[in-house]
Amino acid sequence: MPDIIYRITEDRLMEAEEYFVVAIMKLCRGLGLRTDEAIPGMASLATWLRRVNTGKPTVHIVFGNRGNNYRQVHIINRVRVREALIFATDVWENETGGKSGLKKRPFQKMKDYYQSHFTHNVAVKGYSSHSMRYAWAVEAFDYWTTSGLSRKEALYIIKQNLGYGDGGGRNLKALVSERIDQQSIDDCLISGLIAEETM
Repeated sequence: MPDIIYRITEDRLMEAEEYFVVAIMKLCRGLGLRTDEAIPGMASLATWLRRVNTGKPTVHIVFGNRGNNYRQVHIINRVRVREALIFATDVWENETGGKSGLKKRPFQKMKDYYQSHFTHNVAVKGYSSHSMRYAWAVEAFDYWTTSGLSRKEALYIIKQNLGYGDGGGRNLKALVSERIDQQSIDDCLISGLIAEETM
């Protein structure tokens, strides 16, 4: 998901006061999380924020992982991640927890609520919540290759961060690589369209 699509979607949800949905979006985009990890991750916000504030390079994803395996995610954009964690913490702490509050709902109900509102408000139909993971992957790819890693090395680390096992395996590595390439193409196309609109 290109940043402009993300920002427009976030603005729509903020205007609609769907702060919980925005909080989950921010976590998915900032840390490359699955929805299934971001929602239970509300229980880890304080731990993650402490690691961000003390300069740690990673956060631990404990809840919601496939296969119940914990993993580490590198903090690529510390400013973005800190903002996401502060926002999500504020949203969760101010959630009423009343009879109709989200805190009282089981995980699947919270996930359904999030998916419904995200899909309804996404700026360009066809972009799923999952596409924010690949937006994170593009950012991470740029970060690692700028740091001196080869494309192959960067993809290996990204694959681990996304929770795709040990980084090996041609098919999943190809998937991540293709998504990065497609994201770059999308960015160029959308930037061109915006330029045409403003000329």
